[in-house]
Amino acid sequence: LALEGFLAYALDMLSPYGGTPADEDKARDMFATLDPNETAHRIAAAVPFLERHAESTGKVGIVGFCWGGGMVNRVAVLSPDLKAGVAYYGMQVPAAEVAADPAPFVADPVIAAEPVPVVSPRPVAAEAVADRANVSLAAPDAADIEALAATSAPTEGRPWIELLLRPIRAGTSREDAIVQFELTVGNTGSVPARDVRISTWMMAGDATDMERSLITAPADARVSELDIPAGDGTKIEAEIAIPKAGLGDSVLPIVAAEARYRLPDGREGRTAASFAIGRADEEGLHPFPADRASGLLESVGAELHGEPERV
Repeated sequence: LALEGFLAYALDMLSPYGGTPADEDKARDMFATLDPNETAHRIAAAVPFLERHAESTGKVGIVGFCWGGGMVNRVAVLSPDLKAGVAYYGMQVPAAEVAADPAPFVADPVIAAEPVPVVSPRPVAAEAVADRANVSLAAPDAADIEALAATSAPTEGRPWIELLLRPIRAGTSREDAIVQFELTVGNTGSVPARDVRISTWMMAGDATDMERSLITAPADARVSELDIPAGDGTKIEAEIAIPKAGLGDSVLPIVAAEARYRLPDGREGRTAASFAIGRADEEGLHPFPADRASGLLESVGAELHGEPERV
């Protein structure tokens, strides 16, 4: 940016802790310990500083990538004087916190793949790899709830949870395999689903690895606990990353989703499924390169990996 003639100001948010280390893995772990709200306020303080800078035009914008993209979104809410923001993917701020006239943003249009409904039971096989996730809850799209209801055959007198996953972007960075997706969790049954606990996590492995059955989510995968009325639902917006180390030359990420909930008789109900995420074309899904960075791609699709499970 500076070489293009802009007044550029790079922030090292780890400076209070000795600065960003040369070891990228250590730096990533340190970033994960930062409080997002406190960090966003510290970054937002740079906006009036740059507005008043002797070499500034008074018009300030902000650019961020991944974790920094999430910070761009937060700073746009905190700094009404910000003129523009460019977030190269990153977690969104809840809509209720966004001002009526926020700063303009630059973003490529997202062409999402068709949703994949989950409708039938059986365990899903996969090998788990530790992941890092940014996850938030949002109101579901009415059309997605209707789509789930149209393909569902619920049992009378109990909640009936269905899952619908739509990949948004996916690919590889220098260090990670990354998937951004929306997961709609709908209750097509005739009674409310109580104490719904939704989990999402990501795995990687070849067909042989997938013969092993993974029945429960990792301990840190749980997203929330809520009630879902009959005919209603919720939506999970998530970005999950797993390290590429040890994955070979290519990777086909597997996103797993699980909803556990209380049945009217006190027993626990469960719906779970896994989805392969890959580069999509007329021939199907293709893995992402693990030996180089593909960047986040929008031409991605999802396919059920094995059969879903319902209890």
